[in-house]
Amino acid sequence: MGIGGRKIGFYREFLKALAIIEKDARIYYLKPPSIFFGLMLPLILYFAFSVGRPCVTEAYRLTGVVAMALFFGSSTIEAVVLPLERKSGTFDRLIAAPISLHVLVFAKMISGTLLGLLSAFILTAILVFFGPLWRWPGLIPSGISIDPLLFIITLILSAMNASSLGMLVSAQAEDVADAMMPMNFIRFAMIFFSGTFITLEETFAFMPSLEPIAHIFPLTYSVDALRQTTYGPIRPHMIFMDYIVLLTSMIIFLLFTIRSIESTLR
Repeated sequence: MGIGGRKIGFYREFLKALAIIEKDARIYYLKPPSIFFGLMLPLILYFAFSVGRPCVTEAYRLTGVVAMALFFGSSTIEAVVLPLERKSGTFDRLIAAPISLHVLVFAKMISGTLLGLLSAFILTAILVFFGPLWRWPGLIPSGISIDPLLFIITLILSAMNASSLGMLVSAQAEDVADAMMPMNFIRFAMIFFSGTFITLEETFAFMPSLEPIAHIFPLTYSVDALRQTTYGPIRPHMIFMDYIVLLTSMIIFLLFTIRSIESTLR
């Protein structure tokens, strides 16, 4: 196949992926589980961690709520879409359609990523205007120093990583509850171990031997990258490591998801 043929083939696959993303957004974004786990639960956890706890600084409120919104929003849509489509037979029809499994999985991941980014924006806006999220007057807290490019990269990589994790957990689930139970166990473990609202040193102050567990979870690297890109200082070697871990774990999650789906087709 020539270069022109490859371009046409890529364009067709791209249009198919866009159609899947649009369909998921239209049908599943407003489903009760998506709204509750994507918006309400991170909001509840934010207040549970932050209200009345002076040890949770304003910087950690910002990065914590953004990290949770990305994490819950992106991983939740996969735990809703895949089981419902398996139950209704829609997923089987997608598998039988003239679209590669890799493109299908990628499109599903992007639909989760977009919901995570949307959840982060909505949740942060709610807390800024009605919270307020920070104790400083005005909408822009003092001390904030966002690096726009690195901040956007961090948001996208974090959301994609969480979405791919949600796909892996939900790949063979036949019901939303079957996906949500293990997904919530993993998510809560990550939140409590990954230093979402307080530093890892404080989180593991009374159990320092368990701190290496935090570095197993991708959320730890999302939180660290968010703090560097919003409050600084940016440490190039550390943020590079954060991005490498997020990207590598995302690829691993996607590969295992594809293998898991393929095993159900044999």
